[in-house]
Amino acid sequence: MARGFAAGLLLSASISFVVASAAAVSSSAAAPAVAPPASRAPTAAPEAAPPPGYRVSDLGAWRWAATGGGAPAPALERFIDERFASVRARLGLSGPRSPLFVDAFDRAAYRSAVRHYGGAEPQRWQIAIAFPARGVVVLDGAALSLGRAGTYAETLTHEIVHLVAASAGPRVPRWYHEGLAQWLSGAYTGGAAFQRTAGLAARDALMSFDEVDRYLPETHEESSAYYEQALLFTAYLAARFGDRVHAAVLQAIAGGQAADAAFAHALGMPLGAAERAWHEYLRAEFSWLAWIYYSVGLFPFVAIGVIIGFFIQRSYRRRRLRRMADEERLAGDIEEESTAAS
Repeated sequence: MARGFAAGLLLSASISFVVASAAAVSSSAAAPAVAPPASRAPTAAPEAAPPPGYRVSDLGAWRWAATGGGAPAPALERFIDERFASVRARLGLSGPRSPLFVDAFDRAAYRSAVRHYGGAEPQRWQIAIAFPARGVVVLDGAALSLGRAGTYAETLTHEIVHLVAASAGPRVPRWYHEGLAQWLSGAYTGGAAFQRTAGLAARDALMSFDEVDRYLPETHEESSAYYEQALLFTAYLAARFGDRVHAAVLQAIAGGQAADAAFAHALGMPLGAAERAWHEYLRAEFSWLAWIYYSVGLFPFVAIGVIIGFFIQRSYRRRRLRRMADEERLAGDIEEESTAAS
């Protein structure tokens, strides 16, 4: 039977998402390449079939496949409907026709489902993979149900963004796919992620987005900086040029413009100029104290505070002891003078 929405709201804290191409992806690739549908949605491609052994529930605008069959819980169904509507409105695109969510019941089934759609062997940290050109999202149901509460919504939103953004066509850059998916799923843009990226900008160590598009490492740890960079730049563009700027970019791409031309049209400046302005903003906002705090944690500050407090307290005690000794000598001198006078 389909899982209830409450059970679905549990997933791993180490979620990472990979946009995979419709064609087979080599297992030696550092990260699956995005191969979005070629036309503005709804995509006219035939509906994707489920893997063998799965039964499909048709929910109208989308489909759900599980080995036990049956529809998802009503709350989950409403959530996916609402999230599709929200993402379509934010991006100005309709998305694929009748997308399919495949709920794999364990890790082996998940790996098998990914291979069924031509994906490479999933990395350990990949527990949800979108195939935008096929209109398919494969979920590792077992990993999702064992994680933290409250992030299943983020997972589904992330993958829905990939499906909808892909309907603009294959010119959508890969970094932009990831930036949009993280931004619209509510990924945090402050704190440690911001200071790490600002620290790279302060050292002129940020990669250009052309480089980021060519190199997204396969391990979660190595790729974090690149995903953070894509997220923060996407959020910066919305903050500076308005929330509708991303819909303008995607609609221009869907209309046949190249990505660089679409960004220049929507931003009123070349993408490289906006990127340089973002670097300047990061440098201005960078704080060494904040970077140290987020890099090594609170303990060093506490330790330094304890050490400083120790020396202050020791200095205070020494001054107090000297004052007491002076008072005792003064009292002794007064007593001697009184004795001599008498």
